[in-house]
Amino acid sequence: MKQQQHSVFMQLKLKLNNKSIFLLFIFSLIIGVIYGSFFLEKTTVNWKEINNFEAFITILSRNITCSLILIISTFFGSLLLKFFFVGNGLVLGLTISKFQSLNYLILVIPHGIIEIPSFLYLGYILIKAIDQNKFTFKTLKGVGLSIILLIIAALIESYVTPNLIQFIIN
Repeated sequence: MKQQQHSVFMQLKLKLNNKSIFLLFIFSLIIGVIYGSFFLEKTTVNWKEINNFEAFITILSRNITCSLILIISTFFGSLLLKFFFVGNGLVLGLTISKFQSLNYLILVIPHGIIEIPSFLYLGYILIKAIDQNKFTFKTLKGVGLSIILLIIAALIESYVTPNLIQFIIN
Protein backbone atom coordinates (compact mmCIF):
# COMPACT_ATOMS: atom_id res chain seq x y z
CA MET A 1 0.00 0.00 0.00
CA LYS A 2 2.79 2.40 0.92
CA GLN A 3 4.64 1.55 -2.33
CA GLN A 4 1.47 2.25 -4.32
CA GLN A 5 1.03 5.65 -2.61
CA HIS A 6 4.66 6.49 -3.36
CA SER A 7 4.14 5.52 -7.01
CA VAL A 8 1.03 7.70 -7.31
CA PHE A 9 2.89 10.61 -5.71
CA MET A 10 5.80 10.18 -8.13
CA GLN A 11 3.41 10.09 -11.12
CA LEU A 12 1.74 13.31 -9.95
CA LYS A 13 5.10 14.98 -9.34
CA LEU A 14 6.29 13.97 -12.83
CA LYS A 15 3.15 15.35 -14.48
CA LEU A 16 3.49 18.64 -12.61
CA ASN A 17 7.18 18.91 -13.52
CA ASN A 18 6.44 18.35 -17.20
CA LYS A 19 3.60 20.86 -17.23
CA SER A 20 5.81 23.37 -15.47
CA ILE A 21 8.53 23.00 -18.12
CA PHE A 22 6.01 23.58 -20.91
CA LEU A 23 4.37 26.51 -19.12
CA LEU A 24 7.74 28.08 -18.26
CA PHE A 25 8.78 27.80 -21.90
CA ILE A 26 5.52 29.35 -23.19
CA PHE A 27 5.57 32.11 -20.55
CA SER A 28 9.18 33.02 -21.30
CA LEU A 29 8.47 32.93 -25.05
CA ILE A 30 5.65 35.45 -24.56
CA ILE A 31 7.83 37.64 -22.32
CA GLY A 32 10.58 37.54 -24.97
CA VAL A 33 8.18 38.62 -27.72
CA ILE A 34 6.74 41.44 -25.60
CA TYR A 35 10.13 42.67 -24.42
CA GLY A 36 11.64 42.49 -27.89
CA SER A 37 8.67 44.27 -29.45
CA PHE A 38 9.15 47.28 -27.19
CA PHE A 39 12.89 47.45 -26.62
CA LEU A 40 14.69 45.96 -29.62
CA GLU A 41 15.02 47.35 -33.12
CA LYS A 42 13.50 45.39 -35.96
CA THR A 43 15.94 43.65 -38.24
CA THR A 44 16.11 42.35 -41.74
CA VAL A 45 17.90 39.20 -42.68
CA ASN A 46 20.15 38.76 -45.73
CA TRP A 47 19.76 35.13 -46.79
CA LYS A 48 21.22 35.34 -50.28
CA GLU A 49 24.66 33.99 -49.36
CA ILE A 50 23.78 30.71 -47.63
CA ASN A 51 25.81 27.55 -47.88
CA ASN A 52 23.21 24.95 -46.96
CA PHE A 53 25.67 22.34 -45.74
CA GLU A 54 27.55 24.82 -43.54
CA ALA A 55 24.23 26.05 -42.18
CA PHE A 56 23.20 22.45 -41.46
CA ILE A 57 26.44 21.72 -39.58
CA THR A 58 26.16 24.96 -37.59
CA ILE A 59 22.51 24.38 -36.69
CA LEU A 60 23.05 20.72 -35.86
CA SER A 61 26.07 21.59 -33.71
CA ARG A 62 23.99 24.14 -31.81
CA ASN A 63 21.17 21.64 -31.29
CA ILE A 64 23.51 18.86 -30.16
CA THR A 65 25.26 21.28 -27.79
CA CYS A 66 21.90 22.26 -26.29
CA SER A 67 21.00 18.58 -25.92
CA LEU A 68 24.30 17.88 -24.16
CA ILE A 69 23.69 20.82 -21.83
CA LEU A 70 20.29 19.35 -21.00
CA ILE A 71 21.75 15.90 -20.39
CA ILE A 72 24.61 17.20 -18.25
CA SER A 73 22.23 19.39 -16.25
CA THR A 74 20.42 16.26 -15.05
CA PHE A 75 23.33 15.70 -12.67
CA PHE A 76 22.24 18.87 -10.86
CA GLY A 77 18.50 18.16 -10.70
CA SER A 78 15.55 19.45 -12.66
CA LEU A 79 16.00 23.13 -11.77
CA LEU A 80 18.71 23.65 -14.41
CA LEU A 81 16.48 21.98 -16.99
CA LYS A 82 13.78 24.51 -16.21
CA PHE A 83 16.25 27.40 -16.56
CA PHE A 84 17.26 25.98 -19.94
CA PHE A 85 13.67 26.13 -21.17
CA VAL A 86 13.14 29.63 -19.78
CA GLY A 87 16.30 30.80 -21.57
CA ASN A 88 15.30 29.18 -24.85
CA GLY A 89 11.78 30.58 -24.62
CA LEU A 90 13.18 34.08 -24.08
CA VAL A 91 15.63 33.76 -26.98
CA LEU A 92 12.93 32.48 -29.34
CA GLY A 93 10.57 35.22 -28.23
CA LEU A 94 13.21 37.91 -28.75
CA THR A 95 14.04 36.45 -32.16
CA ILE A 96 10.40 36.47 -33.24
CA SER A 97 9.94 40.05 -32.01
CA LYS A 98 12.83 41.33 -34.17
CA PHE A 99 11.33 40.22 -37.47
CA GLN A 100 9.88 43.08 -39.52
CA SER A 101 6.95 41.07 -40.74
CA LEU A 102 4.83 38.14 -39.67
CA ASN A 103 5.92 36.46 -42.90
CA TYR A 104 9.22 35.75 -41.19
CA LEU A 105 7.39 33.77 -38.51
CA ILE A 106 6.68 31.29 -41.29
CA LEU A 107 10.43 30.70 -41.41
CA VAL A 108 10.46 29.42 -37.83
CA ILE A 109 7.45 27.14 -38.12
CA PRO A 110 8.69 24.33 -40.44
CA HIS A 111 11.68 23.37 -38.31
CA GLY A 112 10.23 24.74 -35.06
CA ILE A 113 7.35 22.26 -35.02
CA ILE A 114 9.97 19.52 -34.84
CA GLU A 115 12.77 21.21 -32.91
CA ILE A 116 10.77 22.68 -30.02
CA PRO A 117 8.80 19.51 -29.19
CA SER A 118 12.03 17.53 -29.51
CA PHE A 119 13.68 19.63 -26.80
CA LEU A 120 10.51 19.50 -24.67
CA TYR A 121 10.43 15.71 -25.06
CA LEU A 122 14.11 15.49 -24.12
CA GLY A 123 13.39 17.57 -21.02
CA TYR A 124 10.42 15.32 -20.21
CA ILE A 125 12.38 12.07 -20.37
CA LEU A 126 15.29 13.55 -18.43
CA ILE A 127 13.04 14.86 -15.66
CA LYS A 128 11.31 11.50 -15.56
CA ALA A 129 14.70 9.82 -15.14
CA ILE A 130 15.66 12.28 -12.39
CA ASP A 131 12.37 11.86 -10.53
CA GLN A 132 12.51 8.09 -10.74
CA ASN A 133 16.22 8.19 -9.94
CA LYS A 134 17.08 5.81 -12.77
CA PHE A 135 18.31 6.12 -16.31
CA THR A 136 17.07 3.18 -18.33
CA PHE A 137 17.40 1.90 -21.86
CA LYS A 138 14.05 3.61 -22.51
CA THR A 139 15.67 6.91 -21.44
CA LEU A 140 18.52 6.32 -23.91
CA LYS A 141 16.02 5.52 -26.67
CA GLY A 142 14.23 8.77 -25.90
CA VAL A 143 17.48 10.72 -26.09
CA GLY A 144 18.24 9.01 -29.42
CA LEU A 145 14.79 9.86 -30.79
CA SER A 146 15.22 13.46 -29.72
CA ILE A 147 18.60 13.64 -31.50
CA ILE A 148 17.12 12.15 -34.68
CA LEU A 149 14.33 14.74 -34.61
CA LEU A 150 16.89 17.51 -34.10
CA ILE A 151 18.81 16.28 -37.15
CA ILE A 152 15.59 16.42 -39.19
CA ALA A 153 14.85 19.92 -37.87
CA ALA A 154 18.37 21.07 -38.79
CA LEU A 155 17.94 19.67 -42.31
CA ILE A 156 14.66 21.53 -42.71
CA GLU A 157 16.10 24.75 -41.29
CA SER A 158 19.15 24.66 -43.55
CA TYR A 159 17.62 23.37 -46.79
CA VAL A 160 13.88 24.20 -46.74
CA THR A 161 13.92 27.55 -44.93
CA PRO A 162 16.20 29.27 -47.50
CA ASN A 163 13.72 28.27 -50.23
CA LEU A 164 10.86 29.70 -48.17
CA ILE A 165 12.85 32.90 -47.79
CA GLN A 166 13.27 33.19 -51.55
CA PHE A 167 9.54 32.58 -51.97
CA ILE A 168 8.66 35.29 -49.42
CA ILE A 169 11.16 37.79 -50.82
CA ASN A 170 10.02 37.29 -54.43
